Amino acid sequence: MLGLVCPHCGAPLPSEAATRQHVVCRYCTVTVVLGDEQVTAPDTSAARRPLDDMRPQLAAFREAVRAGIDDGGDAVTVMRSALDRFLGLGSEGEVVTRVVLAICREFRVESGVDVSGDTMVLCRIAEAYLSGLDDLATERVTTLDLPFLTATSQGPVHLQRPLTLSQVREYASSEPAPPAKKRGWWPFS
Repeated sequence: MLGLVCPHCGAPLPSEAATRQHVVCRYCTVTVVLGDEQVTAPDTSAARRPLDDMRPQLAAFREAVRAGIDDGGDAVTVMRSALDRFLGLGSEGEVVTRVVLAICREFRVESGVDVSGDTMVLCRIAEAYLSGLDDLATERVTTLDLPFLTATSQGPVHLQRPLTLSQVREYASSEPAPPAKKRGWWPFS
């Protein structure tokens, strides 16, 4: 399934957008016209923050991700479900999940630390991406600045990197990696 993002603000578009000629971005209210090969959008109203006044929903989202992964669920399924149930993203959760897991893969390459199973890290990256949509709409770049993302024996590891609209498009079209199997007590599983 193809992940579509708004060319104006970088926000996830619903998967149903692939079957329509146009769709309205829920974050910046721009009408996105889908052509044969290119997604274009007229420059209209200012973007709004999707996470304003959503503290209870964010707390429930974090708890659902933690519980789902602790119960043995894979990150892809758990993130999609929690984004839909608690943040109301519906099929846009697929795109957010792809972006978050792509950032986790790049973080692993850069730092050598795999954070794809860490529930708090997944939630922090998802929230940072969704919060950065205003910057992506106006400046075409946002900075993901997540100090103390995780820790190793050498000390804390930070994530601070720019995220461009073109990177978001690339991440949204990438397939999430298959979930890693959790090893149980049985040594041959």
